[in-house]
Amino acid sequence: MLKPCPLSCLLFIFFFVFFIPKLSFSCPQDQRQSLLEFKNLLMTHNVKNHSIAEIDLMERFMTWRPNSDYCIWQFVRCSPSREVTHLNLSSLGKTDFIYTQNTVSVSFSFLRPVLRINSLVMLDISSNFIQGEIPGDAFVNLTRLISLDMSYNNFLSSIPPKLFSLKTLQYLNISLSGFEGEMHGDAFLNLPRLISLDMSYNLFNGSIAPKLFSLKTLKYLNFGVNDFGGEIPGDAFVNLTSLISLDMSRNSLNGSIPHELFSLKTLQRLDLSNNVIGGTLSGDIKELRNLQELILDENLIGGDIPPEIGSLAELRELSLRKNKFNGSIPLSVSCTPMGCGSNKN
Repeated sequence: MLKPCPLSCLLFIFFFVFFIPKLSFSCPQDQRQSLLEFKNLLMTHNVKNHSIAEIDLMERFMTWRPNSDYCIWQFVRCSPSREVTHLNLSSLGKTDFIYTQNTVSVSFSFLRPVLRINSLVMLDISSNFIQGEIPGDAFVNLTRLISLDMSYNNFLSSIPPKLFSLKTLQYLNISLSGFEGEMHGDAFLNLPRLISLDMSYNLFNGSIAPKLFSLKTLKYLNFGVNDFGGEIPGDAFVNLTSLISLDMSRNSLNGSIPHELFSLKTLQRLDLSNNVIGGTLSGDIKELRNLQELILDENLIGGDIPPEIGSLAELRELSLRKNKFNGSIPLSVSCTPMGCGSNKN
């Protein structure tokens, strides 16, 4: 004979039947709370300091109401399981869509609550004029992050090492953010899925670490407008078999263009302008069959302009100004106001 279920058993059945399904389809309370905590920090700071146009800020967060579904809040996107996956918090410190004298930075401490949301796959904190060093543990919870945009800020610090523990990261934009110091190439080995890296318009210096170029998945690499010096490492390009765009402009790079660079069969855009690169331009440039833009302005490159440039059928922009080339553009190259390319039919 079966014994009757004790009271504790009945309570367990009641909880499982009536509560578990509801929890699985409702917004996780910790994520709702994190978002509201972020909003309250921002609003409190604004009221106290009048740093951001109050009406504008209130309008932006009008949908962020405590008793509403945060999956439909502005700037927020959720997965089918109702976890927060996308968070666009750009331009919070601007009074309008243009920079003004009234623009005031948003403190990085305001972001602490949202950095607890470990389901994020996209985070945009660009154009907030965030000042000061990023805490070392800032990104440790973001283990699913695919895209991170920190551009247009004012950190004035080095990149926190923990940033390089985001093994799922594919898109990283840290341009115009006041980052400084030397770049350690080994760190990027921990980002095996990186597709796009933009670190332009910063204060990085020192030589280029060859291991920075060891990412086979990389398609877009931009570290223009920094203070990198020394020669471009010749063995740096061996693994960049998927690279589409490479921008190393406006640095202090010297030496000559390494021959290995011409092995990048997928390359469509190459910008080495405004450096102190010398030597000559090899006829092996013809190996870059998909090249559409070749920009070598303001260097010390000499010798003849190789006629092989004329075999680049996809070339649309050719800029060789202010170098030490001999003679003129070869007849094999046709240049019009629409661009430059092969002169062959």
